[in-house]
Amino acid sequence: MINRSALIVRAKQPFLDWLKSLPDDTNDDLTLDQLNDEPQVCLLGDLGETNDSGGPMIRAFSSIVFELELEGWWTEESDWPQGRSYEVFCQWFDVSLHSMVHDLVDEPIIDDEDDATGGGHHQVLN
Repeated sequence: MINRSALIVRAKQPFLDWLKSLPDDTNDDLTLDQLNDEPQVCLLGDLGETNDSGGPMIRAFSSIVFELELEGWWTEESDWPQGRSYEVFCQWFDVSLHSMVHDLVDEPIIDDEDDATGGGHHQVLN
């Protein structure tokens, strides 16, 4: 088990409605089931032995997760919704936080974002 928790993010109807409102009509036939076929999984800090449901942690990362979801579907930021509060995040996404994350692969975790910026691979865990 690793010292992380996993946040699984699934879109709700308002996100799908936003996608369908975009100038590109390629998402017109998209359904919520299709949209959530491969939900985004984000690694967050370890919840540890606390009885905390993770609410404060989810709130703290909600704006980052919101932007990741928007950018994953549409990179033109001027078309993104302006009001992206935590309350709107909760209306647009269903999230579940899981405290038990097991790394079953005997290889280091690599952050490929560093490679995209020319910084080479960054080893996160051994």
